[in-house]
Amino acid sequence: MPETALAETPAPVAAGKRLIGGRVPIARLRDLALVPAILIIAVVGQIVSPVFLQPDNLLNVLQTMSEIALLVLAETMILIVKKMDLSLESTMGLAPGVAAWLVVPVGAGHGLGLLPGGWAIPVTLAVGALVGAINAILIIRFGLNGFIVTLGMLIVLRGALTGISGGQTFFHLPPSMLYLSNTSWIGHTDSTIEGLWVWADNRVPFWRGTANGSALNSLYANWSSGEPNGSGNCGVMYTSGAFDDANCSSTLPFVCEVGPDGCPNDSTKDDPGQCGCDLPDTDGDNDGFANCNDGCPSDAGKQAAGVCGCGTPDADSDGDGKLNCQDGCPNDANKIAPGVCGCNVSDANSDGDSKLDCEEMCDSDPNKLDPGLCGCGTPDSDSDNDGTPNCLDGCPADPTLSAACFPFTHSNFNTSGINFSTTPTTTLNCGTTTVNTSTTPATLSNWCGSAPAPLQQTQSAGPEIVVIPLQGLLISAGSTLRVIGSRPLVLAVRGNVTVDGIVDANASGTTPGAGGNWSCGSSAGVNGSGDASLGQGGGGGGGGAFGTAGGRGGQGDNSNNYGNGGSARGNANLTPLFGGCQGGNGGGCSASGGAGGGAIQITASGTLDVNGTIRANGAAGATGCSNEGGGAGGGSGGAILLEAATRDTTGANITANAGNGGNGTGPLNGGGGIGSTSSGTPGANGGNAVGAGGGGGGGYGRIKK
Repeated sequence: MPETALAETPAPVAAGKRLIGGRVPIARLRDLALVPAILIIAVVGQIVSPVFLQPDNLLNVLQTMSEIALLVLAETMILIVKKMDLSLESTMGLAPGVAAWLVVPVGAGHGLGLLPGGWAIPVTLAVGALVGAINAILIIRFGLNGFIVTLGMLIVLRGALTGISGGQTFFHLPPSMLYLSNTSWIGHTDSTIEGLWVWADNRVPFWRGTANGSALNSLYANWSSGEPNGSGNCGVMYTSGAFDDANCSSTLPFVCEVGPDGCPNDSTKDDPGQCGCDLPDTDGDNDGFANCNDGCPSDAGKQAAGVCGCGTPDADSDGDGKLNCQDGCPNDANKIAPGVCGCNVSDANSDGDSKLDCEEMCDSDPNKLDPGLCGCGTPDSDSDNDGTPNCLDGCPADPTLSAACFPFTHSNFNTSGINFSTTPTTTLNCGTTTVNTSTTPATLSNWCGSAPAPLQQTQSAGPEIVVIPLQGLLISAGSTLRVIGSRPLVLAVRGNVTVDGIVDANASGTTPGAGGNWSCGSSAGVNGSGDASLGQGGGGGGGGAFGTAGGRGGQGDNSNNYGNGGSARGNANLTPLFGGCQGGNGGGCSASGGAGGGAIQITASGTLDVNGTIRANGAAGATGCSNEGGGAGGGSGGAILLEAATRDTTGANITANAGNGGNGTGPLNGGGGIGSTSSGTPGANGGNAVGAGGGGGGGYGRIKK
C-alpha cells in the first residue's frame, strides 16, 4: 500500500509574488504565527499574577514542559523526512517503566530490585534506543509501512508496560529518576554546622547527623532512604515529599511558605522561630541552637549540661569508661585516680615488698629498696663485719682483710665462705698425713697440730673439690701428705707454703689418686679382647690425660684384638681440676688397667717454695694373666696446679707421669708400652706378638706452675 503523504510539494512561487525586503515570501510569515499568542499569554499572566514573569516561575514552566518539548522535537525530525512514528508516546511510557521495574525494591514499590538506583537513567535511554532500532530495521531494512509498524509498536509497548507494572504505579523511585524534573529547594541547610540541619527562615534545628541521625525537638523530617549523605549543604524535596541533600549551586525552583505574620505583636519577628514571639532567637555560642533552647548557651559544643556541665565536654580521652571530668587520670586508661605513684605510673609492687615500684629503686628485689653499695639483686651483706660488704670485700669471710684474699686471680675455688683468720698455720712433721676426699667432710688422718676444717665446693663442668684453708703450711723433709679419694684437693693458703717433704697424689694399682678416673668417657683406655687359651690376648689401651693421649695396646697373635688408647682431654689451665684416666684391661683374662693419677692444687697468697716432691702419677697396667693373656694399659698422669704470688721450684721433683702398660704373658708375649713422661709425647703403644700383646702406656698428665 502506498505510504500516506504528510505534506505536498509546494508549488513554485508565481512570478510577480511580492517579497518582504526582497527576500522572504509572505507565506513564510506563518512560521511566526505563535509569537503573538505567546506575547498575549505573557501579558495576561503578568496581570493576573505579578510573579508570572519572575525567573523562577519561567524556569518552572520550562521545566514542566520539557518532556513534551523533547517528544515534539523527536516527532518533528520524523515528519521532516515525510515519515511518522505513532509509538513515541508508548516509548516514553515504557522506557522509564522498565527502568523503575528493575531498580525499585520488591514489595510496596512493585519492582524487582535487580539494579541500584544509579542505573535508572542508563536503562531508560537504552530501552528507548532499542525500540527506535527495531522500528528502523522493520521500516528501512525490510521496507514495511511506517504507519503500520509504529501503530503496532504502540500497542505492543503499551501492553508490555501494563504487564510489568501490573497496571499499578511504581513507588519509591530512586533520586536519580526524580531529581531533574521533580525536585525543588525546600529551605533547609547545614551550611553553618555540618550535619546540623536548620530551617533557613528561622534557623530552627530539626535534624542532626547523616542518614542514621536523629530528629531534634520532635520536629518533622522526611529524608529519602540513605539521606542525608553529605553530598551537599542545601535541602531539596521530591514530589513524593522526601528530602535529600544537594549541592547548593544547582538551579531549582523553590517551595516557599506564604502566610500571615506569625508574630503580629512583635515587630522584630514574623515567625515564632525557636523561642516564640517576643523572644529573640539569639544564639550566643553560634551552635545553631537559640539560647532559649540551649542548656549551655555559651558552650558551642553542648546543648545540655550533661555529666560534666557546660564548658566541659563529656569526653573520655583514655577510653576507660570514665569521663574526663570524673577521671583523676584522664589520659591513663589504667587509672582513674593518681594513687601513690601518679597518673601514667602503675601502683604496682613487682617484688612484693612493703614499697610500690615508684617508691623504690629496686622494684625487682624484695630485699632492697635502693641499690646500696652492691646494686639491686645483691645484698649489702658483711659476713665478716669488717665494714666492707661482701660484694666489695676480697675476703668476705675474713674480718682482717677487705682486699682480695689472694693478690692474683686464683683458680677453681672461691673464698666467699672462708675466714682465713681462724684457720691454723700448719707444720706437717709427724710422718705420713692422709687426706681422704671421698668422705663428707674430708677425713684428715695424723694431722700434726690443730686440724683445719675442710670445705666441699663445686666446679663448673668438673667434679666437686675439697678445699683446706690455712694461714701457712710447711711440709717438713721426711714427712708425706698422702691424698686419696674421689675428689681433687685444693690447699688454699693465705700465707706462705714450703714443701720440703712429699705431696703424694699417685694412683696405686686400680686405685686412682684423689680425683682420678672422673667421668673419663673416651679418655679411658679401651679393653683388649681375645682368647688366652689360643694365645690371642690383646693388650689394653693406655688412659688419656690433660697432656697427651694414651698408647694403643698390642695385638695378640696378629689379631685386631687390641684396645685403643684414651684421648687427651681438659685444658692447659687445669680448670676445672680433675685427675687422670684408667687404662684398658688386657684381653683374654682381663688383667686390670692402671688407675689415673690424682689432682692436687696448692694456692698461696705469698711464697710457694718447693724443694721436695709433688707427684700425681698414673699406675702401671697389670701383666697379662694365665697363658698368653694381654697386658693391661697404664693409667694416665694426673694434674698438679701451683699458684702463688712468688714461686720457687728449683730442685723440686714434680711429676704427673703415666703408668707403663703391662706385658703380655707366655713365651711369645708382647711388651707393655712405656707411659708418657712429657707433655709432648703420647703413651707408647704396646708390643704386638704371635702370642699375647702388651698393654699401651698411659698419657702424660699436666703440671701448671
